[in-house]
Amino acid sequence: MAVATEEFPPETKSENEVTDVDYGDVVTEIDQHMERLGWDIERGQRYLIGKYGVRSRIKLSDRQLLEFLGYLKSIPTFRVGQTVLFQGVKVVIKRFINDVVAVVRSSENPKDKAFEAAIVHLSLTEIS
Repeated sequence: MAVATEEFPPETKSENEVTDVDYGDVVTEIDQHMERLGWDIERGQRYLIGKYGVRSRIKLSDRQLLEFLGYLKSIPTFRVGQTVLFQGVKVVIKRFINDVVAVVRSSENPKDKAFEAAIVHLSLTEIS
């Protein structure tokens, strides 16, 4: 008895599966962005544990690996002396306290007192 192929649903790829991912290239690019951001292995592990519940990139699916790379790419690089926006006001970065907080001062009035600002609230957009 012949079985009609229309009885079986077509094979579909898993939602988490991504094709044509060169693991070596993606890992190299992740390493470059981690270096740009000053992230060490421990910092990367903390992020992976918090986001995906794993300590190593090897345990990530292709989709998660690409998502991690996209996240790293999206983080701007800030430098001491750089003018950035903080809540719509131009400020200059004086120093970094850690990877979350920077000390900034007004760029319009340098005599204003410096203050601490969360780095996530700094923006590179619309700086002239």
